[in-house]
Amino acid sequence: IEIKPNLVAPYFNRARAHSCQGEFSCAVLDYTRAIEINPNDDDIYIRRGNAYLEQGLFSHAMSDYEKSLKINPKIAGAYYNCGMVYAEQEDYISAIKEYTKAIEIAPNYSEAYFNRGCIHEHQGNAGQAEADFAMALQINPALAAAHRDRKDVKRDKNRRWKKERGTTYGK
Repeated sequence: IEIKPNLVAPYFNRARAHSCQGEFSCAVLDYTRAIEINPNDDDIYIRRGNAYLEQGLFSHAMSDYEKSLKINPKIAGAYYNCGMVYAEQEDYISAIKEYTKAIEIAPNYSEAYFNRGCIHEHQGNAGQAEADFAMALQINPALAAAHRDRKDVKRDKNRRWKKERGTTYGK
């Protein structure tokens, strides 16, 4: 950095190291310098947005994700990250829309199905939640959380069905 201060890679790599160590404010500084050198790299915006997200700076994170999408509107990860911001802010309708955009671009994005399923489950849409969890598992059978949540949705759906009909569980 001292020898060639106008190269992106050293700032980018140091920012990644800061992120790995949980030093997100330091990462933001280095990602910002990398963006000053190359403002057309969508990946740097996404990574700086992630560092902002880790700090709970949702509007900054969203701004960076949107900038990355202006550069390249086909980045499923940026839509996914926007969905995460909306979910953190409890704007579940917008989160579902963003996860759906991510899935449209990358149909094998198991995490997007999983997160969308979690929101459907939270909203009481058991059928949609179960379908998303099933798809996440079909794509990535190792996604243990989807196994657990799909099982929970099925169990809860069965309980609601039995409760509505006056049937209760034994002890």
